[in-house]
Amino acid sequence: MRSLNSGLACGLLLSVMMSSLHAQISKPVTAPEVVAVTVNGEEVADFASVLRTNDGKIFIARQLLSAVRLNMPDAEVLHIGGIDYCRIDNLPDTHVVFDDATQTLRIVASGSAFNGTTASIGGQQRRNVQAPPLGGYLNYDLTYSNSAGYYNFGALLDANVFGIAGGEFEYREIYRQTIGINSLYRLDTKYVRDFPDSITTLTLGDSTTVSSNWSNQIYFGGIQYDTNFSIRPDVIPTPLPTLSGVAQAPSTVNIYVDSVLRASTSVNSGPFALSNVPVFTGQGNVQMVVQDALGRQQVISQPFISTPLMLREGTHAGSVEAGLQRENYGLADSRYADGFVSGTYRYGFKYMTAETHAEFTAQDQDMGVGSTIPLFNFMVLTTSVAGSMSQYGSGGLAQVQLSHQSQGFGISVSDTVTTKNYWQLGYDGNNRPSSHEFLAQGSMSLGSRISFSLSYLNDANRNLPNIKAAATGLTFDMRHYGSLSLSISKELANTRTLTAGALWVIPYGHQSVATSQINFAAHDTTANFEVSRTPDLEGGWGYRARTTVINDDSQDVGVTYLSKVGQIELDANHVASQVNEQVEATGGIAVLGGIVRPTRWIDSSFAMVEVPLKQTVDVYSNNRVIGHTDGGGIAVLPNLVAYENNSIRLDDTAIPLDVALDLSDRTVTPPQKGGYLIKFEAKKVTGATIILVDEHNQPLPAGAVVRADGQASERVARDGEVFMPDIVLPVSVTATWGARRCTAKALPPASPIVLPTVGPFVCSQ
Repeated sequence: MRSLNSGLACGLLLSVMMSSLHAQISKPVTAPEVVAVTVNGEEVADFASVLRTNDGKIFIARQLLSAVRLNMPDAEVLHIGGIDYCRIDNLPDTHVVFDDATQTLRIVASGSAFNGTTASIGGQQRRNVQAPPLGGYLNYDLTYSNSAGYYNFGALLDANVFGIAGGEFEYREIYRQTIGINSLYRLDTKYVRDFPDSITTLTLGDSTTVSSNWSNQIYFGGIQYDTNFSIRPDVIPTPLPTLSGVAQAPSTVNIYVDSVLRASTSVNSGPFALSNVPVFTGQGNVQMVVQDALGRQQVISQPFISTPLMLREGTHAGSVEAGLQRENYGLADSRYADGFVSGTYRYGFKYMTAETHAEFTAQDQDMGVGSTIPLFNFMVLTTSVAGSMSQYGSGGLAQVQLSHQSQGFGISVSDTVTTKNYWQLGYDGNNRPSSHEFLAQGSMSLGSRISFSLSYLNDANRNLPNIKAAATGLTFDMRHYGSLSLSISKELANTRTLTAGALWVIPYGHQSVATSQINFAAHDTTANFEVSRTPDLEGGWGYRARTTVINDDSQDVGVTYLSKVGQIELDANHVASQVNEQVEATGGIAVLGGIVRPTRWIDSSFAMVEVPLKQTVDVYSNNRVIGHTDGGGIAVLPNLVAYENNSIRLDDTAIPLDVALDLSDRTVTPPQKGGYLIKFEAKKVTGATIILVDEHNQPLPAGAVVRADGQASERVARDGEVFMPDIVLPVSVTATWGARRCTAKALPPASPIVLPTVGPFVCSQ
């Protein structure tokens, strides 16, 4: 037993000695050294803490890792003096040298040795939408016409009130007076509120359903809650390409989409991934050119496919509607009919987007599923199947569509089949879906300035005659001479008629277009010529004139004037020895902050600008003049871009010299419909530039301090000139410089002048 105990004691002593020896060996030879650190020849730190052990290991302080950016998932760590040090001399694809002469740690690493970086190319920051105050506007569209001695009058009124519980209330109605018959009926009444946080919109009242790939869209009155990506420009719902590569040194990456430069960014050394690359809808190729500081280039090419039918992975969208269907919408006998409930839900998976849709009434039900799948970054496959149980019996629908769209070639083929008793919203006993609808369309470029198109439709209807037709066309880009389009179509089912046509569109001036068109048919050939000019966005005149020269005798003329308070259009036409005239006026009235002003038709957001000046001031929105202040200093800016930053500023070129105007830019980010009152400050500037000289008629030295009673001191500039703001001439002033002091009396000019320059006045001691 004693022998065993002695052995254990010796073993324990030996273990302690070996541990002590190991600690001495592992212990750094010196205290941490402060050195410079370079990575691939670029200095990343001037004074960095580094450890070297006597067995050749090199460690750097953990806080330096973000600067060197090396990938170190399982680095050996030493804890010395309360600081963690990570070993770097054994990293793969990395060479580390300690230069004692210059006290520099030199690290040379390949691109794969660095941590990866990611960046979003097409992403935007979220906009902070500003809730509008209580306000509103009334749009109007008034029409008066005379046809063969009969006078007709019509009016469309669109009233909106915003700032109500975070939403907007809209009411639209139509009035018609025709041959002594008066009719007034309502179009829509609804309350709409957007919820940007959840990317949804709530509608109470009249609206339209959100259709799926195979369902109809109907008018209804009730409630709707749906996903609305348009209210969040920073959210990209569709999948966009992600490009990746490895940079051996800090580099610039230029991204080309179908040979067009779309974006440019900088990346650090190492692996990188660029997401949300901005591409066009359709298919094509993305080229990424990576160029480092030494001029070395690498080109990475990748095909892409982009379609609004696809949702990016993990993104979902849906809608729910419930209410009463509307029949004869837009007519005097419009009414609410059967109740219904419908819903749509879409979800984006990695390689597909799935969709389901359902509709229910008291007697009828319809439900289906669909999918959208990109095939080999070349085509988009959309499939749908649906089944219904209704008062007509059970039925089904099957639909498939293949599409490809690229810069020089596009094709779309769809085929839809329904059984006899298939039902969905929008169909009834008198309106049945086609039993079979096949549609094929294609287009391609034949060189740089010629394009060719071809289409075929076979629509087998149940209650209407079948439609079968084919059409083809050629379009020539004639540059300065416009474009020429030739078309031929053939009806293949019943009359089997052949028609052909030619359209020549020639731009001949600012906002001006001339159009020549001829159509050939079996018993009816017509040709006409038209010239037109649309008014500028800032306002002005436009016109239109058309005449028919073959197998017809009709002419049309019209003139349009667009002002800041609306648009008026005068039209006249001559048909079969009968002359008809029409006058149409459109515009609006905006109410905000107790201010009422006429304006153009408002179909989006708007702003009122208030400037306390009688002079007319131009107002810019996003660097374009879109309004002018009136005699009351008010300008109405219609049609701001909803959910985007709109920069508003003033032009000071017409401002008098004695007016100080607030010229700072204002930014408003409005919801879909709303108004803002933007106030700019202006104040009268008074004062004078006084020229002071000494007793020897020499200008007072620059820098001399001049003061008037009750005024702040100002300094003399060149030639004895000093500008004294907010003074009233005559005035006594005192000047001091060094140990010298003098006084002078400044007199007013002989005639009143804005901000005059007076003098010279002798400043005597």
